[in-house]
Amino acid sequence: MKESELVSKLQDFGLSQVAADVYLAMLKIGPAKASQICKFACTNRVKGYRILDSLKKAGFVSSTFSNPAIFSANSLQESLQNVINMKKSEEERLEKLMIYVAKNYATSEFKIKQTDSPQFSIISGRYNIYMYIEKLIKETKEELYVITPIGDLNIMYYTPIPEAIRDAQRNGIKIKLVTDMIRDEDIGIIDKMEIDDFRIAKLPSKGRIVCSQSETLVSGYTDVSSGMNSDEDSALVTNSDEFVSNMKTLSMQLWKAGKKQYSLKERNSEV
Repeated sequence: MKESELVSKLQDFGLSQVAADVYLAMLKIGPAKASQICKFACTNRVKGYRILDSLKKAGFVSSTFSNPAIFSANSLQESLQNVINMKKSEEERLEKLMIYVAKNYATSEFKIKQTDSPQFSIISGRYNIYMYIEKLIKETKEELYVITPIGDLNIMYYTPIPEAIRDAQRNGIKIKLVTDMIRDEDIGIIDKMEIDDFRIAKLPSKGRIVCSQSETLVSGYTDVSSGMNSDEDSALVTNSDEFVSNMKTLSMQLWKAGKKQYSLKERNSEV
């Protein structure tokens, strides 16, 4: 794996690009003082100390109690396992909190006032967008269009979305994917996601459209270089009948214009 690709994967685990660069530098030089690390990683001391502190909190780095402190990078596997363990602990804490809040505050005073007017909302943050896409897939009753660049799919693969797609397909839901795959090897990511029905087409933009029978999510330019934790990524979500109808019409047009690709299941059945 190229170092640039590893940096991108580390960003999916919550590191900034600079923090990922410093961590990889520490793996190369071994235990060292902060000043040595900053010099090797080509960053100033003030910023370097802040990054080292964030790496310690994230479970990527350990340090001694000596003065000056010696910093050591934890192994790649140990570091990533630390992130997973912390996320699991946080998930368990939030689940307990959710049960408590739902039990103690589920009164009419705090219930959402229902309205028949179309709802428009903005979702900020790539992770939050992916969680909403997962929700749309789970709630779809008939078919769902997913229009997005191949780079976005490469990041989606590391979310619960592929599992939601597989469950939907097993329940007879049609997931229709249109992407702009340009290399033969890109088909591998779609094989991994086990999407049964997909086509290749020239997309009108680098954004994404996810459209069900009753709701649509639309994003503008999708910069995949920032990985999973991009706070700059945002999406419009609406249940407006007119908006949903227009987006579904566009999705159907892209689907019809796209070149059909044979899924892994179809290719295996021909062997």
